[in-house]
Amino acid sequence: MGKRQNQSPWVAVQAMQAERMAVLGQVERATLAGMNLPLDEDSRAPYLQTAEALRREISAGRLRPGDKLPSSRELQQRYQIASTTVQNALRVLREEGLIYSVQGKGTFVRRTAADSDPLPPGSGQETGTAANDPAAIVGMVRNLMDQVAELKTTLDRTQRRVTDLERQRNPPPPAGPADR
Repeated sequence: MGKRQNQSPWVAVQAMQAERMAVLGQVERATLAGMNLPLDEDSRAPYLQTAEALRREISAGRLRPGDKLPSSRELQQRYQIASTTVQNALRVLREEGLIYSVQGKGTFVRRTAADSDPLPPGSGQETGTAANDPAAIVGMVRNLMDQVAELKTTLDRTQRRVTDLERQRNPPPPAGPADR
């Protein structure tokens, strides 16, 4: 403390800020140490580490196609991260095509081409437990319905955007004397 008294106010403020940042760094490391993410060993941003952890759960089969992901709040608590970190991790997985969201329902694991049966449903030649398990069939139908709803929303939004762009590009002609 005596050292700061001999310093100019500006230098003292800078020293206090440096101490504060060091303490905050220690607190942040201690808080994040309880997380299931290897922050010390991995230099990637926490949202990328979270996306990787969820990606591993999907590839290991702990989260299967059609399964609902834990809520954002549950993911925040599990990994001890901020809500924006969770949202950024989900955005990465959404952009990769691994998950999709349905407004008001949640986020789900997407069914990939590798997971799909090569034969059409109802052909009588399906393989695997999904073809014989009514609960799995219901889950697949719900998954497809959710995907159709997501596609419909995207299509509606795209159609509105195209209409707006066409109006901007080709405005209606000014009204002539005969149109008045």
